[in-house]
Amino acid sequence: MRTLIHATLLLCLTTPLLAQHTEADTHCDRAISYAHKGDYDNAIKEYDEAIRLDPHYVQAFYDRGNAYSHKGDYDSAIKDYDSAIGLQADFAKAFSNRGLAYGKKGDYARAIKDFDEAIELNPKDAISLYNRGIMKQKSGDIAGGNDDIARAKELKPKVGK
Repeated sequence: MRTLIHATLLLCLTTPLLAQHTEADTHCDRAISYAHKGDYDNAIKEYDEAIRLDPHYVQAFYDRGNAYSHKGDYDSAIKDYDSAIGLQADFAKAFSNRGLAYGKKGDYARAIKDFDEAIELNPKDAISLYNRGIMKQKSGDIAGGNDDIARAKELKPKVGK
């Protein structure tokens, strides 16, 4: 009998959380649809709502960061990638995309640090390795950049094309 009471209590306590998450998912689905059409403003509005409903929704922060990045709003993108990383410290793609945003802003040192982290988390990430190589070249480390790009092409021959 106690097990049934505990299970019922658990269900009662978690049902609102499950419903909340499902509604947040719905907003993310809509946002993805808008983003695929290039409508980043509406995508961002949907991600805003998803995050309002679930402030720990890592993927929503990450995806909203991507939408901001597509719009050229790199500062907002970086803030969202920061949030995603704050919620999930091993999110290699968030480090990589934050590195791209820093690179677009001309902050190559911070971009390289983020790519370093992404590569440490996922050593076979040819795209992050390639992008780190580009950032190294832009910062004046031509040899280091060439090495990264060569290693990236060993992992994925068509990277950068």
